[in-house]
Amino acid sequence: MTLYSMIRDIYKHSELHKINPAMESIEKYKHLSQSRKDMLRVIYGHMDYRIHELLPPNSRYVTLMRNPVERVISHYHYVRRTANDPLQELAMRSSLDDWVAQCNLNEMDNGQTRRLSGSPDSVRFGECSAEMLEWARHNVQQNFALVGITERFDETYGLMSKMFDWPIKSYLPKNVAQQRSSIKEIPVRTIRLIEKFNTLDMELYEYATRLFAERLGQTDIENEIRLLKEKRENPFMLWGDAASQYAKEKLRKWLKV
Repeated sequence: MTLYSMIRDIYKHSELHKINPAMESIEKYKHLSQSRKDMLRVIYGHMDYRIHELLPPNSRYVTLMRNPVERVISHYHYVRRTANDPLQELAMRSSLDDWVAQCNLNEMDNGQTRRLSGSPDSVRFGECSAEMLEWARHNVQQNFALVGITERFDETYGLMSKMFDWPIKSYLPKNVAQQRSSIKEIPVRTIRLIEKFNTLDMELYEYATRLFAERLGQTDIENEIRLLKEKRENPFMLWGDAASQYAKEKLRKWLKV
């Protein structure tokens, strides 16, 4: 959500299109007029790599990967605090252990490998394969302009700025839970359970972090990181960037209405 907010601050409303996980969101994109599609510079959202079948051949792909254990914990608490989520009632009556092991939710079973391999939705809970992991590795290595790391967001932002000629602005974290269990507070047996159901994701995340380190070693983003630090430490710059993001978010919502 933080990245979404930054994208909406950089590009015009008419240049953006958001896709949600639901199939109707994909269908909505399919039925856009060609003239509308030609205006787009960024398509963003929660989607899997199969989206490339619908996009122009010169499209460039970026994703953010997250530590699989942190991702599962975050997903559980997000659903519990989101009133309009259809799974909230289930999450509220489930422990984290039950949420992972007994609810049969595909997101809890190697969700990042599923998305980045471009595997069909018909792959059921517990049926992710080593072949899917290999496809995901191939895609992130060959077909993505950048695979960023959530836990290293500043450096990911610096690389994106360099790649896409983005301005450096201080950003405000979005959709961050104020009260949720720290990974240090989670029992070891629960962490091991999460790892068990996300073995492929653990391997993919380790592979992605190596690719990320290699990219950092090849790209000088010292100036971008320095500028980001300066903006954070300067209250006038920080206020200016925050005011700009707030105004554009309000305008986007007004235009949507």
